[in-house]
This record gives sequence, C-alpha cells and structure tokens, in this order.
Amino acid sequence: MSQVALDVPERRNLIASHANTSLALDYVASFSGQIFHMINVEVRYVPDKLVMDVNSLPDYLKALNSMANDALEGLAGIILEDLNNELVPRWLHVTASVGDQTNPVRHSVSFEDRQPTWDNPVLLARLTSI
Repeated sequence: MSQVALDVPERRNLIASHANTSLALDYVASFSGQIFHMINVEVRYVPDKLVMDVNSLPDYLKALNSMANDALEGLAGIILEDLNNELVPRWLHVTASVGDQTNPVRHSVSFEDRQPTWDNPVLLARLTSI
C-alpha cells in the first residue's frame, strides 16, 4: 500500500456534484463502496442544494486507500467531514466497517450529522436501522 495521501483540498476536489433538481422534496440518496478492498463504506444522505455524482465515488474512495490502516473511527469521521463540506446535505449518515465471512471479527462505526434546522422524523423512521 504505497499510495501517497492527498491533502484535504485535493481529496475533497474528487467529490463531484450537481444541482438537486428536487430541492423541495426530502428524499434519501445512498451509495456504498470499498476502501482498499477491506473497508466497507455506506453513505445515506438527504440532499439539499447538491447531489453527489456517484461517478466520482471510485476516485474519492481510492484516494482514501492510504488511510486504510488508520483507526476506523478516524476514517469514517473524515468521510463525514468531506461530504458535509462538499455537499452540505440536510442529513448525512456514514458507516465504515471491516470483517466478512473470512474474518469473524466485525468492527463497525457510524457517524450522523444534520443541518441544525432540518428534521423529518417520518422519513428517518422508515430507514433500516444500523
């Protein structure tokens, strides 16, 4: 794993977005991927003005490969901060986990954030729990 870490602005520039064409609606967008073929990342968010272009996800996750041996809590926090900074979603939930059928030890970390004035308990109650 000889990947060189990008600085924060370079890493965040890999997150492409486009205008939310359904700005008046609250809806949940989600995506998932892997970092260094061992850390599963799941993201759910309620967009505000911007929606992530999921075509930029592989490059963004690849940029995190250099952090694959860092603490899972730190990595999930970085993803939350990057997405909050670039997308400014109404609500954001990030889960990072390791472990699968070959590794009986599973470690999972979840972070959640929301805009101070946003709330939609009916929408969030319908989401599957972590």
